Amino acid sequence: DCAGHKGIMVGLCNHNYRNGRPRGEDLVRACREIDRDNVSVIMDTGQWYPNFNTGSGTFEPNQLAYGFMEEVLPFTSCVGAKIYNIESGEEKWVDYDRVFRLLAAASFNGGVSIFYKSTYTSIGHRQGIEAAARFLRAHADRLGL
Repeated sequence: DCAGHKGIMVGLCNHNYRNGRPRGEDLVRACREIDRDNVSVIMDTGQWYPNFNTGSGTFEPNQLAYGFMEEVLPFTSCVGAKIYNIESGEEKWVDYDRVFRLLAAASFNGGVSIFYKSTYTSIGHRQGIEAAARFLRAHADRLGL
């Protein structure tokens, strides 16, 4: 309420929610229970139950994550695009074609930021972030976002 009176937005993120990875319904329930106009979701594309990555450098494909993303999109103001493996110029672990189709279907009009995970790749920060920006912009442009 204090933030709302000052015009400050508050974002809930699915990263390490309740000491674990959330499902879409967990964030939807939180937003509904909080019930404030200044509360939204900052959707991290790489942190969903059971998880996309273990934190130890291994990758666990998680098809459930895309359904969770779709569930929270009505509450989402910003997307944190996890970039794990961009050496080829395209992210290999997260299906951003699918993510951006979800964003377009929801008429998403928020920001997309890059969460570059350099520990999973051999290219440097600058090169990786530049590649990620080109990659994400191409998806947004292709779908008119």
